[in-house]
Amino acid sequence: MAARAEQYQLALERTSDVIRSFDGHVSEELLLCLCGLSTYSGDIAPAVAQPHPISPLATAQSIHMFGNIKLIPEHLRVLRYLTNLKGGLQAVFEYGNMDNIEMVDLFAASRTDDKPALRWVRGPSKLYTPVQTDLEPSQTLGHRLRIISEVDDDLHGLFVLAFKATRALEYYTPGSTDLRLFRSLVIARNETQHGLLSLKRLSDTDGLTERGILFEVCRLSGLIYNDLVLYPLPYSTGVKPRLARQLYEVLQTSHMGDLWNSDFHELLIWACFMGEIAARRTKNHGWFVTTLLEITSIKTLDKEGFIDLMQSFLWWDYVCLPPALFLWEHLQEARKRTEFRWTKSGKRVRNTDKISSFLGTF
Repeated sequence: MAARAEQYQLALERTSDVIRSFDGHVSEELLLCLCGLSTYSGDIAPAVAQPHPISPLATAQSIHMFGNIKLIPEHLRVLRYLTNLKGGLQAVFEYGNMDNIEMVDLFAASRTDDKPALRWVRGPSKLYTPVQTDLEPSQTLGHRLRIISEVDDDLHGLFVLAFKATRALEYYTPGSTDLRLFRSLVIARNETQHGLLSLKRLSDTDGLTERGILFEVCRLSGLIYNDLVLYPLPYSTGVKPRLARQLYEVLQTSHMGDLWNSDFHELLIWACFMGEIAARRTKNHGWFVTTLLEITSIKTLDKEGFIDLMQSFLWWDYVCLPPALFLWEHLQEARKRTEFRWTKSGKRVRNTDKISSFLGTF
């Protein structure tokens, strides 16, 4: 604790020195000092076991350490303001400085679900792989992503980029000396995260529409996937529970009824699976499980069919398969404890009392 406080005080003193000599020109040294002040190292967060294997990209740019970081909003606002005053990230030239400033802005936006304050200036990502590989969606992987283009073209483009980055990730080994692959993966994952965070929110639109709801479902489930595979922040940041709660609230809106019977129902099943993983250890987890229980029963999906459906959107075996198999085992157990009954009006409903105690142990 004392060492962290001393480090913070030194950064504060150095920033004060730079500001005292301020001549109207925003120096990169000042911006780097503000990076340090904006992300003060707090108490060590206790490790929390995740319900899935940890992606190797968790250590890229050391974001696995971000669970111990406290954001200081006052310094963050000044950092963002002065960076834009300087001309944006494209006006930062010293080696590594743009990466550091961009990383702080992106982490802060990811933590708070704000839009990044700094524009993406690197241009479209170009993924590198050590062998020539077709990274595009195929007939077995990612082929249902095309339906997202009916929701929004920009959203679809970000999902395809996330898919390509996932395919390229198959070739990455932590500690590899092939820095071209690592660098291209980091840029692609950051572009995807920046893009998803920069999209409009449901609260930005006037009124609830089916298309607006689908847009928000895609945005939130895409961010959950990123948090699992491409931009995996520690659980202690609270990102997973927050995204799960936001997704739950959207899926609970009265406008959802017709969408479950639309051409988008498979996309919604995938989104529910993303929500189920993110919602573990939260009060909304049972809702995702019972929803998936009912949908997979109505659609008569078996285990292979369920996994094939998940793979047709965003999916990476290493991270997604273990929680999917775990979920399926519990869905099977829940089916044994669940009885469906017919109401007097002829509606088929769940006997939820039979599984309430079971879900409490899941």
